[in-house]
Amino acid sequence: MAELGSFDLETVLREQLKDKLAPGVCMHLADERYWLTPLHDVVDLLNRERIDQREFRDEVRDCDDFALILHARMVESQQINTKRKLPHAFGQVWGMAGGQFGHAINIMVNSDGAVRFIEPQFAPDESVMTVAECDLTAIWMIRI
Repeated sequence: MAELGSFDLETVLREQLKDKLAPGVCMHLADERYWLTPLHDVVDLLNRERIDQREFRDEVRDCDDFALILHARMVESQQINTKRKLPHAFGQVWGMAGGQFGHAINIMVNSDGAVRFIEPQFAPDESVMTVAECDLTAIWMIRI
């Protein structure tokens, strides 16, 4: 599985995240088709960019900003791999972390068809999580 249409991508997201989605979750899928990125490509990007080493500042450079920066780096990575003609199935997700506070991280569907979360504020070797490993719940927005 190398690519998915937006309808099938939304279906994959809803099926794999069904226990984490808030009622009325907003899914914004901007394109018609998506590239399912191999996990090792994302890990390579995390190691290269080291977004986790950027300074955290409340309200100014916080979780939503880190998620936006990583999302932008994935979009820019198409310039490195010009053979890939589709956008990554990679974006941002907002929900509740640990049921206590709002939080934004990244989300992707990999070439193996699995949904994974990426916490851009963690070191690369700790940042990628499966759906079961991620404590994000009551997801109210996904933007890919």
